[in-house]
Amino acid sequence: MKEEDILLKKLGKENSFKVPDGYFENLTSEVMNKLPEKEKVVFKDFIMEPIMAPAVRSLPRAAVATGLVLWCSLAVSTIWVVTAANARIWSLAAVARII
Repeated sequence: MKEEDILLKKLGKENSFKVPDGYFENLTSEVMNKLPEKEKVVFKDFIMEPIMAPAVRSLPRAAVATGLVLWCSLAVSTIWVVTAANARIWSLAAVARII
């Protein structure tokens, strides 16, 4: 005979674990009543900037500065190219007048 069959014969099939009647009806409220009171936390308005690290605070400024430098260099190079092209056109026109 298997060990399981021996135990079933000895103990039977009845569940031996029982809970008193109405145990789960008030369980939540009883547990909550036994917990210690927490002090209420009040969040006040605050500014995030002082909390942020200096490196994080300077990121928008660095992005603006980088954008301005790139924009200025593009503008200067565009003006230089246009000026050089115009000078070349004028010099070709001058050569054409001579010929």
